[in-house]
Formats: sequence, structure tokens, C-alpha cells
Amino acid sequence: MPNDDVLQDGTEDQNSVETEVVTLPPAPLDYVTAKRIEEIKEKSAKIIALGLISILGISVVGVLIITWLILASGDGGPETGAKVTADNLKALGSFLSTVFSPLLAFVLGYYFSDRQQA
Repeated sequence: MPNDDVLQDGTEDQNSVETEVVTLPPAPLDYVTAKRIEEIKEKSAKIIALGLISILGISVVGVLIITWLILASGDGGPETGAKVTADNLKALGSFLSTVFSPLLAFVLGYYFSDRQQA
């Protein structure tokens, strides 16, 4: 028998019974999915922490190399070299305290707050 809701001229019957769509609540996460999400979060935190440590190491080594290049190319005496080294190390300390301290505190706070909840 042809579809009862469609008339012979191709239009739909307005008197047909309408069906109601029922939306079900989302299914709770099962243990495997929750475990996988936790693994992804741990890997992401590890990658971010390693990235921050790498950037810290690269910036320290970079400043020391730049200081060495300035000292090697300059004709100044030992006083000039000591002044350049002291100025660069002060700038490095200021940079590290303003940039890396808040980032490190954030990562450590995030990491240890997750560990305490578990």
C-alpha cells in the first residue's frame, strides 16, 4: 500500500497523525572515555611544561651566547665586559621573573590541583 500521508497529487495529507520527537539526555561518559580524556589532559600538560622549560633553557643560553659574542667582538677592557655581562644578566633575570614565574605558577597550580582532586 502506498504511503498514507501522501495523496495522489503528491501533496501531504494535513490530517495525518504527527509524530513527536523525543530528545534524550546525553549519555554519561563511560569509564573508558573518561580515562582517555584524562590521558589526553596529562599528555597536554606534559607537552606544555616541556615547552616552557625548553623556552626557558633556550632564552638563558641565547642571552649567554649574545653576551659572549658582544664580549668577543668588542675592543673594550675588562670593565666593559663586566658591565655588559652584568647588564645582560639583570635583563635576563627581569625577563624570567616577569614572564616565566607566572607561567610556571599556573602550570604547577593546574598540575597539583588535579592531583589533589583525584
